[in-house]
Amino acid sequence: MKLAYGAPNFYFLCRYEDKDIAKGAGFWWSPEGEEPLQDRGIWWTEGVSTAAKLVRYATPKAKAQISKVSAERKRIRALPVNLKVSSKKPEKVTRRKRSIVGKEFDALCREEGIPVRKDFKSEAKYQQAREGLTAAIKGV
Repeated sequence: MKLAYGAPNFYFLCRYEDKDIAKGAGFWWSPEGEEPLQDRGIWWTEGVSTAAKLVRYATPKAKAQISKVSAERKRIRALPVNLKVSSKKPEKVTRRKRSIVGKEFDALCREEGIPVRKDFKSEAKYQQAREGLTAAIKGV
């Protein structure tokens, strides 16, 4: 059994009887003719964490890559975090363009005889006007 590295993937080479080791670690199986290698079926992963589970089978190149990524992760975790959390509400954004478009649309509706909600004092009267328009369109 051998864990090898070939950018950007780790490959686990093993006999059929040892397939559960790779499967249990989270490696993917690709049969012959599929990615990432076309010429043979192989267990593979892009994840360093997955590959690290089988580090005892790793080639020197694979071990070096796992160590490099692990060291980088430790370095990043050790950085001081300067996170400022603000509870201020964002300023309200005025939507002038939308209201202008809405007014223009209302004007077009009025020109065509289509009821506009703002022209009615109650929802019931507005709905009545819409039903009348719908009936006229349908020819009822």
